[in-house]
Amino acid sequence: MIDASQRDSNDVVVTSTTDTVTLTVKKLEPEVATAIILILQEFRNATKKHPVWPKCNIKRAALVAEEAGELIREANQLDEDKGSLLHLKMEAIQTASTALRMVTVLGEGGGNV
Repeated sequence: MIDASQRDSNDVVVTSTTDTVTLTVKKLEPEVATAIILILQEFRNATKKHPVWPKCNIKRAALVAEEAGELIREANQLDEDKGSLLHLKMEAIQTASTALRMVTVLGEGGGNV
């Protein structure tokens, strides 16, 4: 994990108050910034919709793998001209959001971390 001393560099600055965290990233391509925003929005929506997250690391990883499986399925559908780029992008965002959620809870609950 990144501690407070590692959060400030020439390219990335993280500041926080009681209710707000501000992330400033220099030299970031607009499409990467957009992807990060979409992932964070999905993260927030998923957390509200499913506030309970497993304490077991295997179950956490299984949720990430399930999302990755849906991403693979959608990629296959697109390659067979049965899917859409929009659906593929949505699955990629959901997979990244689920992986982010797992990273944020590591060290909480059961299992060895």
